[in-house]
Amino acid sequence: MRSDYVNPLLLTMPANRLCAFLFCLPLTLAAADSESASHWIKTEKQWSELQTGKVILLDSTLSAEEDVKSHSATAAIIVDAVPDVVRNVVEDGNKAAGFQESLVSSEILERSGDTTLVKQVAKVGFHKVSYIVCQTAENPSFMSFKLVEGDLKQMDGFWRFLPISSDSGTKTLLVYRLSLEPNIPIPGFMIRKSIANNLPNTLVSVKEETLRRADGSS
Repeated sequence: MRSDYVNPLLLTMPANRLCAFLFCLPLTLAAADSESASHWIKTEKQWSELQTGKVILLDSTLSAEEDVKSHSATAAIIVDAVPDVVRNVVEDGNKAAGFQESLVSSEILERSGDTTLVKQVAKVGFHKVSYIVCQTAENPSFMSFKLVEGDLKQMDGFWRFLPISSDSGTKTLLVYRLSLEPNIPIPGFMIRKSIANNLPNTLVSVKEETLRRADGSS
């Protein structure tokens, strides 16, 4: 990208979103360090569980205390499709609420180049929270997201779309990381339970939607 390039989204964005948007611009160095499946899946047991269709929780880069404080988790699943196809499903913000149970609604507000603003309403425990996230496609195998505004104090994470070889062709190791902290009084155990349910359910939903679209049912 040219050094003098200006994202057109910045020219039309309301002032109250601009600072937050600038804060969530891509950190490409962070995206480039772990783009192989073997970085994430380190044991035969993990591979065996994934190959049976299970979602597995991955070791965190944070301490247990930090993970609890930030309400974070990372999980993975294998999808029987190439990474580009899986990625198209994840990026489809206007249809996400149709196949992700945790979402009440989802709408793409603005899109320019590799950057997308998405407004969503999600269920966290017995509560509903509304927020806008900035999604950045940092490279073909990595998409990050970060809170811009809404009912959350903090929210960020990423998706990784990593090719793996099999006898039936290339599949995708889909890795999903979510970290959030609501801006409304919700007990911590409810948040952690919601995330523990959200990650596997979201990954399974993306897998099922990918296969459904591959069958021509989109």
